[in-house]
Amino acid sequence: MKQSPEDFLGSMVAVDPESLGLTSLKSIHDECRVYWLRIEPRNLTEGGIFHSYGAAAYEFFLFCSAGRQITGFKHRIQQSPGAPRSFAPPGIPAWLLPAGAAYEVGWHEIAPECRYRILDVLGALIDGGSGSGS
Repeated sequence: MKQSPEDFLGSMVAVDPESLGLTSLKSIHDECRVYWLRIEPRNLTEGGIFHSYGAAAYEFFLFCSAGRQITGFKHRIQQSPGAPRSFAPPGIPAWLLPAGAAYEVGWHEIAPECRYRILDVLGALIDGGSGSGS
């Protein structure tokens, strides 16, 4: 079973990413396609878990070649007000940054519920919509 987005690198996308809720973003390169997914809590319980990780929401960016091969990804956190820690870049006071700013985070800094959802979407992309991720 695939455990992180890195496990999907080089895989071919079998379905239209937009059919799975990803938004196609403009790319300045013809050889690269960029897709974006915003992941928010689905209920109060999940909202509490997201908040315990400092997140109001997460963003996932998927990079694909023109030939539909997964070439990279990036994940960001939209910090929750009153988060237990700041994700602002070191040396920059968080109060200087706009409310709702998003910061890049590592895979293991993401709430597990959100990681499972990202893996399900990636699995569905390569498996033609089944979402198994394995």
